[in-house]
Amino acid sequence: MNTMASKAASFMAHDRGVLVLDDYAHAAVTAPPWPGLSFDRYTELVLQSTGLSPFLSAVIVSPDTVLDGAPHLHGVEVGVRIRLPGGRTTGDLRRRLAAMASRKVKLAEWRANLPVGRVPRGGVHIAAAQLAAGAAASLAEGVTPILTVAMPDLESHSQGVTHAATANALMALSAALVNADVDTSAVLLRVNMIISGSTNRTQPPPFEVAQSTLAVLGESIADDFGGVLFLSSGQSLDQACRNLLAIADLAHQQSSPWPITFGFTRAVVDESLDVSEVRNEQLVHDALVRACDRASQSASGSTVGAAV
Repeated sequence: MNTMASKAASFMAHDRGVLVLDDYAHAAVTAPPWPGLSFDRYTELVLQSTGLSPFLSAVIVSPDTVLDGAPHLHGVEVGVRIRLPGGRTTGDLRRRLAAMASRKVKLAEWRANLPVGRVPRGGVHIAAAQLAAGAAASLAEGVTPILTVAMPDLESHSQGVTHAATANALMALSAALVNADVDTSAVLLRVNMIISGSTNRTQPPPFEVAQSTLAVLGESIADDFGGVLFLSSGQSLDQACRNLLAIADLAHQQSSPWPITFGFTRAVVDESLDVSEVRNEQLVHDALVRACDRASQSASGSTVGAAV
């Protein structure tokens, strides 16, 4: 195993996951009824925690947070989230990565999602070539790439639509990575579970989610990917953990080639804010630790974390 593949593997070890503090997290923290807790302060609570290292391998934050001198958690790495607008050259990407790496950033989470209205007929909802370019730039700077492929929430869409759209996007990404000569053993994939839209009354049970999710991965990505992290995609923590548990169990039964874990945002953040007094930072912190613990246990196949 080469050095970058070993680095990717280290983020998947011991059933630890990744917490992504993105725009969804910002909206959850700052929206009513959560007065008095700024997103910057919430981020500080996460980064200053001494209780997350058993459950998290990394926390992903914004470039501004990194440039402002984000503290590094004990035993938890800091990564940066980067969106990929068109027109950036390879040199631009590498300069951004070098600036982040100089501040001890170990991961870069890349997104290049297309607005639903801009997805061409028969096309995919990601800019696959841009994601591959981001992965290549990351590896050139010694930074582990996490490529996020998120199904747009069309609200009422079926599980079958999620299956088809996700498979098409992942196949396009896989082809782009091959074309860019990217070593996928050093790449982490963050992807949605195969579930129905948020307003669809027909939500598949966990075993069906697991079957469909692993089937999509099996038909769409290389066996040597460094690991797969699952988004919560608007699910509650309870639902996300039940589905993750089913995926972890079935992956073990099938001897799936990729290590899997969680790469949640909203499920964990919303749970941490579901406390009696959100201005009580200790209550928020403790709820956050418990939420990450549950997600980690579900990734390990433990029914304790899934609350079943």
